[in-house]
Amino acid sequence: MDEDPVAAVKKNIKDASMIHIKDFYYRLESAHYLGEGWFQTASGNYLRGAISGHGDINLYDIIHVIKQSGYDGYISIEFE
Repeated sequence: MDEDPVAAVKKNIKDASMIHIKDFYYRLESAHYLGEGWFQTASGNYLRGAISGHGDINLYDIIHVIKQSGYDGYISIEFE
């Protein structure tokens, strides 16, 4: 939670046996309560599920890391 997603993928890709692609809108803890659908992370920031490619996660770079790693297993696309 609250780790840079690209850095997290780089750190863990060697152990991946299945990949789930998810996207989120991300707001800092300084934002006031944003309403229904938002939830707080362990560090107090806010997330809300987004359609893959529509949120704030850098999916382009994440998929590039996955491709460059040689991963050849399953990938699923998920939505909250």
